[in-house]
Amino acid sequence: MEFIIYKSAIEPIVINLQHFIEKRDATQIISHILFEVDSTIEDPTVTIKATNMEIGLLYAIKQIEVKEAGSFTVNGRSILNIIKTLKDGDILFTLNGNTVEIKQGRTNFKLPTFDPTEFPKFPSTDKKKNLSIESQSLIKGFKKVGSAIDSNNPKYELNGALIHILKEDQLILVGNWITRKDLGIIYQSIMVTLQIVS
Repeated sequence: MEFIIYKSAIEPIVINLQHFIEKRDATQIISHILFEVDSTIEDPTVTIKATNMEIGLLYAIKQIEVKEAGSFTVNGRSILNIIKTLKDGDILFTLNGNTVEIKQGRTNFKLPTFDPTEFPKFPSTDKKKNLSIESQSLIKGFKKVGSAIDSNNPKYELNGALIHILKEDQLILVGNWITRKDLGIIYQSIMVTLQIVS
């Protein structure tokens, strides 16, 4: 397997994927990022995935040159450290057995891989309805309800925000925070309604 990608195309993605990998135990496959290169479709694509088994993130990049299709996993933290040291320009990824070679000019790095078939499967969304929300609206909505989200509640289901699709064109975010002070209960709830673009 072999492909070429520009540094500016892959670096921000690998940075964002750091939040979705296992950081404490590098011997687990979820400490790795999965790269899947597909050259059978009209536009060659590399799909990059990371998960910590609770939440995952997937990117599909078309700004690549594919020499040979295939897949591999590589430690998420190690690949980020390597990419940060490289200069702007093309980066060549080559899979040789159980090792991935990362080359740019005379610079050459090698990283061990795990079997990509052991990487956790992502749920299929092919037959599910999609919705689009303006990113700035979603960020503002989460910032508004963020102050009402409890992070230390022993009831796990209360440590987050409710995302509810009310109608075809509305999404509601709700955060609740409940605490006891001097046997009095303090309750805070914030609700934000967002418009769905399509």
